[in-house]
Amino acid sequence: MINNAADPVWEKLIRGDLNVTVSQISAQMLLNRCRRNLDKDPSPTNINKLKSEVHTFFCKFESILQDEIKQLFG
Repeated sequence: MINNAADPVWEKLIRGDLNVTVSQISAQMLLNRCRRNLDKDPSPTNINKLKSEVHTFFCKFESILQDEIKQLFG
């Protein structure tokens, strides 16, 4: 089960504070883009937008991101 977008784990993932192995290229690309975007604009509004974007991606592709989800939420 994926926690909602308000869960702090999404921000930690975007910031690179979690040691998560991401095997899907599409998820790697999304996270890299979000991290670059966060470097340019670390405002709370942008962080919330990025958290929502990553959460939506993980929900949409939950079936292929099972390994990553297990690492995030045990």
